[in-house]
Amino acid sequence: MTTIAYDPKEKKIAIDSRGCLGDMISTDSSQKWIEDETGIYFTSGVRPDSYALIEGIKAEAVQLESIKEFSATVLHVKDGSVYLYSFQDNNFIYHEEITNYEFRGFGSGGDWAVAANDFGSSVKDCVKYAITRDHYSGGKVSVYDVDSGRFIK
Repeated sequence: MTTIAYDPKEKKIAIDSRGCLGDMISTDSSQKWIEDETGIYFTSGVRPDSYALIEGIKAEAVQLESIKEFSATVLHVKDGSVYLYSFQDNNFIYHEEITNYEFRGFGSGGDWAVAANDFGSSVKDCVKYAITRDHYSGGKVSVYDVDSGRFIK
C-alpha cells in the first residue's frame, strides 16, 4: 500500500516509497508515480490494478475484467488540476476533480496523514507521520508541486 497526501491549498502532493508483497516489505525505494504526455499519476494499492486504472483513464474506458482485487487509487495531475480515481465496491469507479480546499489522505496511511494535518503539519510531514504508524508506508517521502509541475525538496 502507500500513503499519499494532497494539500489543495498549497497544491502539493506527498508520497512515500515503500513497496510491499503482502505483509512483507520488499523495498523502501519504490517510485509510485508514472509520468507521461498525459500527466503524472500517483498510485496506491495493488500495482497491476493501479496500472489498469491508469490505462483506463488514458483510454477513457476502464477494463474491469483484467483486474482481480480491484484495489487502487490514483491521483492524476493534468494541466494544473488534480483528479481522483478509485475503485469502490461492486466495481464502481469513483472519479472527481479535486476543487475544494480540504486536505486529503489516500492509501493505507491516509487517515494518519489527515490526523497529522489536523495539527498543522506540512504535506511532507503528514506522510512522515503516517510512516510511523502504518507499516505499509515507509522509505523516502517525495513532494510534487502541482503548480510548477515538478518535484521539490
